[in-house]
Amino acid sequence: MKSDNEKIPAYNEISIKSKVQNGKRISNCAIQGGIMKVFHVKKQLAALFMPGFLIGIIYVNFLAKKYVAAPDLFSEYFLDQFRGVQIDEKEYLWYLLRIRCVPFFMLSGLALTKLKKVSAGLFLGWTGISVGVLVSLAASNLGMKGCLLCLIGVSPQFLFYIPAYFMILKYCYESEDGRWNRQKTIFVGLMMSLGIITELYVNLELCVVVYRLCAAHIVYRSFAPFRR
Repeated sequence: MKSDNEKIPAYNEISIKSKVQNGKRISNCAIQGGIMKVFHVKKQLAALFMPGFLIGIIYVNFLAKKYVAAPDLFSEYFLDQFRGVQIDEKEYLWYLLRIRCVPFFMLSGLALTKLKKVSAGLFLGWTGISVGVLVSLAASNLGMKGCLLCLIGVSPQFLFYIPAYFMILKYCYESEDGRWNRQKTIFVGLMMSLGIITELYVNLELCVVVYRLCAAHIVYRSFAPFRR
């Protein structure tokens, strides 16, 4: 027969193992719950974005056909004119700060109010319409080359903008006990800053090179009848 003093360590060891196993189960459940919550938010955001995207496509293809034929950003006329354009980086920086920071700060401010879900829904709907119109115009005028120009036009800065906006939109659609902290602020600020920097220096040079290559191809193709 073991004494009571000999039984206590064994009991404590079993108790510690049980607590560790329970802790692992709770941790796994918390991780799974967090993942499911993120997927649920993504579904909500996609449900608000996709109708706007479809509206943009329908608008270009059925309601604004006469505007599609006019010279615009994705017309061969514009690409030909782009060859001689000189871009002032300082003016372009101020332009980027206006078009990127103003909507961002407006959405961030509204995310702190009771209208955060409504503002997030309107933002996603308007973004979907804008993307639908842009892609439809590009495809209508230049085909796959236009879609490629769209992709180049948002690369690589949108790899930083999307996580920043997703963090704010996720906060807008979280439950009332959702909390904002310093880590999220640093992350969002860093992503927006990197997005503006890459759009100013990387995307600008990339677009200039690609647009000029496309313009040179258009000029070369325009002389095709004379080479025969």
